Amino acid sequence: MNKVEGVKGFLTFCLILVALFLLFFSVRFVMGKRILKENSEAVGVVDIVQPESLLKEDIPADTEPPLSVVSFQGALSAYDVRYDFNKDNTINMYDYYLLISLLNQTSNNN
Repeated sequence: MNKVEGVKGFLTFCLILVALFLLFFSVRFVMGKRILKENSEAVGVVDIVQPESLLKEDIPADTEPPLSVVSFQGALSAYDVRYDFNKDNTINMYDYYLLISLLNQTSNNN
């Protein structure tokens, strides 16, 4: 009888350990999910941002459109070089493109 009671006691002890083990990890899992949910609600879930939505908001309305090849050729006319280049003592993108295009056309005969 003593041997049977010892086996029953050992099995009961093992079942209690398994129950405590499962209880500990289930509570830990539930708490981890809750913390993750609270953090995502506090920070806010960020949706995937499309480039089109960025362009509408991030580029100010007063920026100049990029110059095309035709605009580069038009910028090299004598009128533009004479009257438009840096007329207001500020460098804007048009002046920058004009300067770069002029530098690209100069010969490198040193």
